[in-house]
Amino acid sequence: MKKNTMTLMAAGTCAMIAASASNAAVVAGWSFTGLTAYGASPLTATSSDANVTVGGLTRGSGMGTTGTAAGGAWGGSMAAARVDAAAAITASQFATFTVTAAAGYAVSFSQIDAYNVRRSGTGPANGQWQYSVGSSAFSNIGSALTFTSTSSGGTTMSAVDLSGFSALQSVAAGSAVTFRMVMYANSGTGTFYFQNGSGSGLSVSGTTAAIPAPGAVALIGLAGLVASRRRRN
Repeated sequence: MKKNTMTLMAAGTCAMIAASASNAAVVAGWSFTGLTAYGASPLTATSSDANVTVGGLTRGSGMGTTGTAAGGAWGGSMAAARVDAAAAITASQFATFTVTAAAGYAVSFSQIDAYNVRRSGTGPANGQWQYSVGSSAFSNIGSALTFTSTSSGGTTMSAVDLSGFSALQSVAAGSAVTFRMVMYANSGTGTFYFQNGSGSGLSVSGTTAAIPAPGAVALIGLAGLVASRRRRN
């Protein structure tokens, strides 16, 4: 009977969370309109879900701000050539941002929305999205990316599906989710940027949901148990 009660309580909890989640929408997003000098670091999000705290878009220490920057774009200049992702990570040649659910909520991520990147001729030709939850090690999101265009129009990158990563679903308050783009295969001290392109900038979409209080969960389990007994009778 105890097992049945716990099962009913868990099912009730999931139902309440699902019922309180809205359709996928932008959880955190940045527009790069009007930026100069590579943009601030951290750069405050221009849009976010009311039930999360967003850490600004931040340059790793391997990304500088030397030289003349492109307008209306956020990024940095590379300190030296990095041949692969491992070398870039060691040199902190990456950009990061964090999303943390507010107290009493959980956040689930559906995708990194389509975005646009721009690089110089000697800038990073490849990139890799990664994520970390809390203090966990970073994990790759999909395969390595190729940034082909060095023109001002940049390269439009497809949306990145996050729905299949269980660690990125129903992440409760207290566990910050860190996303980072590692940039590498740069032949020198070139530049890399996120820019608006044909889209609205850089954003990640998903849902937030209220987590029911323990007392509410107990009531759900009790109601389910009573209903189960009545069916037996």
